[in-house]
Amino acid sequence: MKRPELRKEKKTYEQFIRNQNTCPLCNSSLEIKAVSYLENYTLREEASCPKCKVMARIKDHKMH
Repeated sequence: MKRPELRKEKKTYEQFIRNQNTCPLCNSSLEIKAVSYLENYTLREEASCPKCKVMARIKDHKMH
């Protein structure tokens, strides 16, 4: 992979991480909480904004 392509990929990755960790309304950092449910092998992710009190996402992830 060439250097410019690597830099572009890194910028894309950094933008994705920034979008996942900031509030869509006020651009503050989100508080992310993870809860494990071992009985059905699920991990629940809850992201909320401490500033504007908005729940940004609730997502269940299956563990393998």
